[in-house]
Amino acid sequence: MLGPIQRGLERLYRLDRAPDVADFVLAMPRRRPREELWVRPAGEDLEIRLVLDAALLAGARGLEDTLLLVEGVSHFLCVVFRARQGRPVSALELELQAEVDKFVACLALWQRRRRGKPPVGVARRALSRFAVAPHLGGALRARYHVSAMLARRYADSLESRFVRHGRTGELGDELRRFYRMGFAEKRAHIEQRAA
Repeated sequence: MLGPIQRGLERLYRLDRAPDVADFVLAMPRRRPREELWVRPAGEDLEIRLVLDAALLAGARGLEDTLLLVEGVSHFLCVVFRARQGRPVSALELELQAEVDKFVACLALWQRRRRGKPPVGVARRALSRFAVAPHLGGALRARYHVSAMLARRYADSLESRFVRHGRTGELGDELRRFYRMGFAEKRAHIEQRAA
């Protein structure tokens, strides 16, 4: 399932082909958190591992599992994209982009299964089912809350400007521009569009 997710995101954002994410996966039984990206500098390169709960790889069971895989692939691709550009990426930006990618995945899943324009709010409702684990420390909790809040505001903007009107071509253009922005620019863009 990782390969199709990777290819879908690469097509959407028109990214150069990245290494196969499956080659960077470390599967662990009963892993908590169930998805985590490890990145460590190694000279001029990066060592990357996408650590996943082995049960996710055995077969995603429902939307929550699928979106965890989308999140992991999103993190991986964003780190690779920025590394190729010689630009840094913050953990907060990785979380924000992953939330946006999960929103896009919800839209794509709806359209594939139902054949038609999704009702307004379907993707946002799916994303709002996720909660921050209570055991996480303050800084980590804050990161997840900020990224989720910004992503929900952006999702609302995307739905009102594009999804509601069936403007999928323009939605793709908007998402590609957003992907290439730095975090400060993304945040300002969301604030401007949500005003």
